[in-house]
Amino acid sequence: MFAHVFLPLKLSDSYLYSVPTEFSEEVAVGMRCVVQFGTKRFYVGIIASLTNDNSQARGKRIKPILSLPDKFPIVTLEEIELWKWAAHYYMATPGDFLRAAMPITLIPQSETLVYLHLERAEVELPPEQAEVVERLRTICKRKIRFDLLLSTVIGARRIKIFEALLERGILSVEEDIHKASNTIGTRCVGFTKAYRTDEAIALLMDELRRKPARLRLIQQLIALQEKENLGFDGWIPERVLTRSKEAPRQALRHLVTDNILEVIYHSVVQHKGESFCYDSIELSLPHNKPTLYIAPDYRREMSYLGRHIQSTISKGKRVLLLLPQSTNVDGALEEIQMQLGVQGVTTYLYTSTLSSRERSALRYRLLETEEPMLIVGSRTASLLPAHLWGLIIVAEEQDSFYKQQEPTPRYHARDLLIVRAHKIGIPILLSSVTPSAESFYNAMQGKYHCINASEPIPKASLEMVDLQYERSTQRLQYGKLFTHPLKEAITQTLAKGDKVLILSAHRGFAPYVFCNRCRESLKCIHCSVSLTYHQKRRALICHYCGYMLPFPTQCPKCTHMGDMIAVDTLELKGFGSERVEEELLSLHPDVSITRVDIDTFRTKEQKKRLRESLERAEASIYVGTQMLRHFLPIKGVRLIGVTQLDQMLSISNFRTDEQVFDLLYQLMAKYPKACLLLQTSDPERPLLTLLHEPQKREGEYTSSYTLFMQQLLEERRLTHFPPYVRLINIIVKATQEGDAVLVAQHLSSSLQAHTSFFSSVSIPMKPYVSRVRLKYIRQITLRLDPKASSVGVRTLLKETITALEKQLLQARRVTILFDVDPQG
Repeated sequence: MFAHVFLPLKLSDSYLYSVPTEFSEEVAVGMRCVVQFGTKRFYVGIIASLTNDNSQARGKRIKPILSLPDKFPIVTLEEIELWKWAAHYYMATPGDFLRAAMPITLIPQSETLVYLHLERAEVELPPEQAEVVERLRTICKRKIRFDLLLSTVIGARRIKIFEALLERGILSVEEDIHKASNTIGTRCVGFTKAYRTDEAIALLMDELRRKPARLRLIQQLIALQEKENLGFDGWIPERVLTRSKEAPRQALRHLVTDNILEVIYHSVVQHKGESFCYDSIELSLPHNKPTLYIAPDYRREMSYLGRHIQSTISKGKRVLLLLPQSTNVDGALEEIQMQLGVQGVTTYLYTSTLSSRERSALRYRLLETEEPMLIVGSRTASLLPAHLWGLIIVAEEQDSFYKQQEPTPRYHARDLLIVRAHKIGIPILLSSVTPSAESFYNAMQGKYHCINASEPIPKASLEMVDLQYERSTQRLQYGKLFTHPLKEAITQTLAKGDKVLILSAHRGFAPYVFCNRCRESLKCIHCSVSLTYHQKRRALICHYCGYMLPFPTQCPKCTHMGDMIAVDTLELKGFGSERVEEELLSLHPDVSITRVDIDTFRTKEQKKRLRESLERAEASIYVGTQMLRHFLPIKGVRLIGVTQLDQMLSISNFRTDEQVFDLLYQLMAKYPKACLLLQTSDPERPLLTLLHEPQKREGEYTSSYTLFMQQLLEERRLTHFPPYVRLINIIVKATQEGDAVLVAQHLSSSLQAHTSFFSSVSIPMKPYVSRVRLKYIRQITLRLDPKASSVGVRTLLKETITALEKQLLQARRVTILFDVDPQG
């Protein structure tokens, strides 16, 4: 027997291995397996298919599968087929999707660094684990590569022992080290399946009579389960269980080792015995096409989604709810349940910022149980097992965070789930206050079933300040951000006891540090971008690669050239949220100000503290980036100031106007009693004039969003942009700029001859950020002919690149990537 195995590598297809006789009875598609790839490297892969056909093995030396870590598959056949389809459509590899879908603790690679925490191994361990720990003490101190670690473990249970030590915290992989500062979730304790009946518990209590510490812990667990009305299958947070002196951690470790109790990591709110109430809305959704719900505002959007969730859960099915940003989802389950009105639903969280152990625990739980549940997640949750799904919901479907950028695969979670829902035959509900141009167009064409809230809703009033006038009359001083009208509006709002919200285009203090001597800004040494100054950290930081430089007293370039006169020539240019906060403090020193950006919302404690502050509306002024749009409305806000609108609109991207209109429209809908005050040099821009409340025409209301979309779609049609054409960006990356230029030129020339596939092929373009992490970048944009075959286009692209690699040495030195359906 042979197995086709997906490996977490950039291989175009599966790799063939033989199945040893001792595994022939238990091997199955979707199981993990340990294999050797190359002469020394070991990987954990997924069995994609099994066959007895030995034709592909003839004349080849086929390596055997070394071990099977699990007794059952942890990947479904539907997931494997999805990876194949997505790898084809997004011009990636199945290995890319394997890495995206599976936590690294489940698929460690030879190069994966394993960190040792041997000080945690003082407790009594099972003999196999204790032997490995003692061996590790003698060969290394801090870390070891995964393949070297495997070589210290003998026998077929090596992966099981590795995972057991991970569970105990004696080992951790590289990803866990990175996530340690913002781990989200709860370590929970419960009975294993064998001890979830009255009879089993009675026998257990009898067996533990001579082990009083363990008996007391079991009694404490049962008491807590009864208090929460959970039963023997309920989960109790470990910190709650071991809070009492009667339930020591040592006893817990022994009970886990004896398979009486088990520990899982997850974010879950459990309730039992609660009933659901429904109103008279229509809850049936079509299965043959997506449904687009155009909501009047965020509150009613979430309420509408909650009723569909309750209806699906009551039928014993599961619901996947995608929300745009993992940073705003983490630690907010109870708040999300409240918004949805589904406090009686068991809810799990799944985002990329959870630890690998937490994500692994939920994957196993989805496959091992059939309990109905709501899974709330970010983009990465779109790759979870679809076991028992009854409904998929993508909230705020227009959000750009649903498109993966780095690393590959560059998939779009919304589009992937639309295909997935169609294949498994369940409804998918897309919702938004301001749907994307593609979804609006598909609804117009009848490809989506559309539910539109036709009644107009109250929106914030709109005022604009002409920056050109303010500068020409010198009412706006050099180096200042706030115009006279905005300062007056802030003062009057605060005098009434109301709140102010100020939107910043950037985080940090200043997006540029400019040298007045050499006339250049300080740039990252790895990327072709200016470093952002963060005053709180007194450092210059690259927001692309993370490079950090202490704030210099002199210009590094001038100093490097030997010009020691270059002192005090550095000037801060532009405004980030920190600088906006500082200017507001100078205007209103006695007023409390809260800043909301990724720097103040990074750790678990920061998230909790900031959420509580926003909920209580403790501050008088709130300064933040676009993150503010993802929070519930702050009570008492009567003024919203957008100070850097021109910078937001200056981004070279065909979606810029759509994204800015979306932001402003949603703010107006979220704060209907507020005044939205925009500082701009172009107050007559069509995008801004359409924000005003529309008039009633012939007895019907046409929303400003609808009017804007009609105009935008006409522009897209004339300029040949989505949704009227499909785009593919080819991205060429190289360590030498000349290689990137040459390969991109040859590639563009080769593709321009295929007019039957492409309506246009651009010349190689140098993007605004043309170097990232020491890699030079060139980009080619393909506009696909509407009649062209999707398979034909992708086959042609692969054949062209293969031919180029044979002809051109430089083509073998570069990395060629594809961005299908790009966001810009």
